[in-house]
Order: sequence, then structure tokens, then C-alpha cells
Amino acid sequence: MPEHNHEQEEVFEEFFFDFDSADLKRFLQKLPRLIPSGFGAPQVEEVLQNAKNITPRLKLMLDFPIEFEKANTKLVVVLYSEEPQLQTLYLYALPSLIASVEEELSRFVEESPED
Repeated sequence: MPEHNHEQEEVFEEFFFDFDSADLKRFLQKLPRLIPSGFGAPQVEEVLQNAKNITPRLKLMLDFPIEFEKANTKLVVVLYSEEPQLQTLYLYALPSLIASVEEELSRFVEESPED
């Protein structure tokens, strides 16, 4: 097992998208299948509970230790709202996880009913 004399700085990428409340919930519920450990139903519920309480122009950050690609890392979730019914979801994570999240978003948009 290699020794680590210092922690290597992780390089995270950013994902963001605007969601209404219903779509935010539906999208977040898809993320646990991308992350083997650390972001499941309880963490989704924590994000959703915080989303209910967010006020306009308030930014909320949640930090979740996760396992992804057999490595211990983290997923940073940031919620921002300028309007009561619209929230911007920001995710910060390893580039490969963000790529998976972006693929999931493409499927999500294709599946979403037209307004």
C-alpha cells in the first residue's frame, strides 16, 4: 500500500442547472445510482428539506463524503434561489462523476414531460 506524506488536492468540476421544486426532487432521486456509497435516499432527503427552506438570494452548501470509482472523495451540493419556485443546483465533484451527472441530466430532460 503506498504511503501518503501529504494529501493530494482533488480537482473538482462544476455542474449546474435550474430546477423547479418537482424536477429538483426527481433529478436528485436519480443520483444515488451513480454513487456507490455516501449519497443515498437520506442525503437526497436532506438536500430536499434544505431546498424547501431556502430563501431568495441565499446560497446553501452541503458537503457529503462519498465513494466513487473506489476512492473516498466528496460531493458538494450548493443550492441557490433567486425566485421562490426556481432553484439552481450546483454540484462539485470529480470530473468523471460530473460527466455521469451530465449524462443523467440529458436523459432526464428527454424523459421530462413538456409543459
